[in-house]
Amino acid sequence: MEVGFRRKAYWCVPNFELELAWRMHEVYMLIIVLIIPVSVMVVTYTAICREICKVAQRRYHMTSAKG
Repeated sequence: MEVGFRRKAYWCVPNFELELAWRMHEVYMLIIVLIIPVSVMVVTYTAICREICKVAQRRYHMTSAKG
């Protein structure tokens, strides 16, 4: 698609004649851009939070006064 008044420029526009191809592309992009990164972040932040809880618990037991 041609755009621009002063300079000739072009926009890339997907031209999917088959609706199935368009849907498959959209699902692929959803998985690559959203689902995989969110999954990785959930796993890593969960691991970080668990480790922080373990360290805090160990620290509490080390500093608590036991008769």
